Amino acid sequence: MIEIAIALSMASTAMSNIKKGIEVGKQFRDVVHEFGKLFDARDAIMEAQQAKGSDMTVVDGATGKALNTALMIRDINHFENWLKDQLIYSGQADVYEEFVAQRELIRKGNAEAKKRQQIAKKKRKDEIDELIDVLFWGGFALLILGALMWGGIELLHHCKAIKCGVSHA
Repeated sequence: MIEIAIALSMASTAMSNIKKGIEVGKQFRDVVHEFGKLFDARDAIMEAQQAKGSDMTVVDGATGKALNTALMIRDINHFENWLKDQLIYSGQADVYEEFVAQRELIRKGNAEAKKRQQIAKKKRKDEIDELIDVLFWGGFALLILGALMWGGIELLHHCKAIKCGVSHA
């Protein structure tokens, strides 16, 4: 997972590059890679926040960092609304709607892939735990069997020495 500070920096740079590109008359498709950076950074910030919990100040003790993150998220949301307005005003509302739809599909796919990965990881852990159990109990059974065989052999040697079962008539 990406650090929040790095994601904040990426988001800030991407927003700046997009605004500069649009101000000099570039088409949206000319700065599309910056959009990707911006929204990837936004997703990374949100993911990092969820991983740390909703109250980052308690976890980190870094009030400034938490405030900076909250303000940047607000700025990114404002920027996304600005972007939406720019696309609508330029007659490309369908591009924004398709972008939002595709982003949701990708997020759902990523969430499903992550869930499948977690399930596979749990299954692998369970298989390893089961293998460890089988090896432990199998080794324990072999140890008991070995002890019984050793005891039987010792008993036979002892009986031979004292001539067990031989009648003295």
